[in-house]
Amino acid sequence: MYKTPKYTTAAIQTGLKIKLGESFMKVGDLVLCVWQPGASGVDKKTECLIPMKYTIKDEFGLITRIQKHRYDIMFPQLDGYTHWLSSNAFEVISESR
Repeated sequence: MYKTPKYTTAAIQTGLKIKLGESFMKVGDLVLCVWQPGASGVDKKTECLIPMKYTIKDEFGLITRIQKHRYDIMFPQLDGYTHWLSSNAFEVISESR
């Protein structure tokens, strides 16, 4: 029989904190991007992919917003570029208080 894990892969959101396993990720955390997205989004008019302006893999960023299972990461060294990422695309380097 299948047992429900203590914490499912679906994050439990509490305010600005999200619990994944035993760790919290919250706004202000310093992260390292470990994945390079293929596109920055989709052009709604043409329905074509918009190419990435920057290479964000191996760049440090800050979590600025959290919505469900997505994190808006800002890269200050890349002119403040922001990109929505899942928790699998980055590692937390330093947690904010």
